[in-house]
This record gives sequence, C-alpha cells and structure tokens, in this order.
Amino acid sequence: MGAHIFKGLTTFAETMYGHLYGEDALKSMPKPMDGQEFTLTLWQYFDDPPVKIPVREFLPTTEHDITKSIFPITQNGDSFEVQEAEILSPPLVPAITNESFPAYYRYFYGAVRNWIECAQVHDDLEWHTTFFPEEYGKPWARMVFGQVCDFFHEVTLGRCPALKACLGTTVLVYMLGHSFYVPPDDVPGLLSRTKFGAKYDRKPTSWVSPAYVDRFIKILLYPIYKGAVEASFKGLQELYAPARPSKFTRDRLLAISIIMLIVAASQQSKAIEKAIAQRRKNNPIDARLVYSQVLEIEKEIIDMILDLWNYKFSSTTKFPEEGRENRIRAIKAEDFDIMERFYKTYQNFGESTIRLYMTQ
Repeated sequence: MGAHIFKGLTTFAETMYGHLYGEDALKSMPKPMDGQEFTLTLWQYFDDPPVKIPVREFLPTTEHDITKSIFPITQNGDSFEVQEAEILSPPLVPAITNESFPAYYRYFYGAVRNWIECAQVHDDLEWHTTFFPEEYGKPWARMVFGQVCDFFHEVTLGRCPALKACLGTTVLVYMLGHSFYVPPDDVPGLLSRTKFGAKYDRKPTSWVSPAYVDRFIKILLYPIYKGAVEASFKGLQELYAPARPSKFTRDRLLAISIIMLIVAASQQSKAIEKAIAQRRKNNPIDARLVYSQVLEIEKEIIDMILDLWNYKFSSTTKFPEEGRENRIRAIKAEDFDIMERFYKTYQNFGESTIRLYMTQ
C-alpha cells in the first residue's frame, strides 16, 4: 500500500493547476503598452511583508480584461451563501523581461518561503482560521486543522519534516485558491495612475486585484506547490512503514493524512467553483470533465488515505519502544490523543461519515 501513496501525485497537482504551467500560460498575457513602469504591492492577509512586482498598463480589448470574478460569502440566518460577483480589475501586466526574471524569481521565492515558515514556526498564527475563515462555515474542518497545528507545535515541537511540508502545502493551496489584493492605502494611487481609473464606479477598496498580475504570480507559485505536494506525499510514505514504529509515529501519520484530506477536499471545491463561475457567465462547460476531476482526487487521494486509516489505526500490534527522546514524545502524543480529538470534534458536527463530509 505504501507505494500507492505516490500514484496520484502528478495528477493531483496537474488536475487543478496544469493551466498555470508552461509557455502557453505566459503567452496568453496581454502585451504591455509603452507606458511608465511602476511597482505594485500585493498581499493575502497573512503574508507580511507583502510581495512587490513591477507592472505596466495594457490596452483592454475585451470585458474580461477589466473584470474579475470573486465569491463573496454572506450570512443567511444560520448558514452562509456564496454568490459570485464581478469587480473591475486594473488593466495591468507584469513588466518583467527575460533578463530581469531570474532576479525577480529569487526575490519572489524568498517571500514565499517566509510566508510558509510563518505557518510552520509561529504557534500563535492560528493558521487554521486563515485557511478556513469563520465566514466560510466549515467549523469541523477548522477545529480539526487547528488541533493538528497544536499537535505540530506542542508534541513534535516543529521537528517533523513531513508535517512541516504538509503545512507548507496548505499555505500554497491557500495562495493559489485566493486572489492577491492591493493594500487599501495603495488603491487610490493605483487608480489615479491608470488611464481606466474613471471606469471604477465604486469607492476604492482593498479587493482591487489585477487579474493578469494575479495569474502571473500563480504561474510562479505552481512549481513550488507541486514540489510541496511531492514532499508531503514522500513524508507520508516514509511514516507509513517506519523502521521503528511507535504511537508517536502513528499520530504523525494521522496528522499528515488529515491535512492531505483537507487539501484534497479544497481542490474538489475549487474545481466546482470554477465550473459554476463559467456557467453563470453563460460559457460552455464540460460537466463530465469537472466530475472526472472530483473523482480523480477522490480515488487517488481520499480513498487511499481512508484505506490507510483502516489498516494503520485498527491494528492491535504491539510497537517496540524507541530511544529515550522519541519515547518521551510518544508519551506526549498519547496524552494529546489526536485520534480521539479528531473523532470527538467530528461528532460535534453531525452523524454523516468522514467520506461524505470530505466529498460534499
């Protein structure tokens, strides 16, 4: 079963983000006009400091060039609703040449590493509330994810490379699945510098996001994300059959597999959201393709992890003791009891099965 963990690795990343890879993704960018280059600041709520990128204007030729779909979440009684909306997006593209790209990528990669390390290092970041904001609903997933983060900091003391890689993967999933924003203080100046600022019929707000700049940033993120997914699965495989298994080893495997379920479920949701956005624009969609993407993630990731749980956590095998340091952490893991916390937290939010929750 251990080798099966790698089976869905490539398709998992390429199913959702393959359109961000290769020269075609860059060729689809509009050509910049011969205007003045200036620096744009972008952020995503947790990335401090924000990322900067040189940009230029381009000449819009379609409505899509200056509009962008967003999915604002509003509360309706005790539930939440997602309603697609259109916002205007400044017609800007990155002003990065072949010569300047290597230096910019080094800067960008350093910024990404800082953001990933924030989620891995700071135990007061409450990363689960950023990944699952309260307005998204999903209280069960948020609470379980928060307990995994506590386990990482309190029990493994941040020294589990596989779990670190998995937390890093959630940062990259969040960045790929959410738009970058312009800081509120920068919006008025940005609109005043563009020839099309007068088209904005709303007061400047923090959610102005240049669509093509956002896409370019995500093109840079994609190979980093793919590497993080690979490291996460490799770590899960190494914990699957360790040389010296213990209770602590099994809890680390559980924590990592929970995060992989969360990541997989978020990708299923993203595939459906994209299809809904296209349908509301009256664009043709291939429903069979969307369904196959959801099933592919289900088969290659979720089914595999649930099978692994049935094998690893129903066993009554006696595990040998490890060295003193690992034995102490195994005792701490037993006291933390992440498996029992997982089930208790889950039971607070209904009687439906784990599979139903993760695939709905």
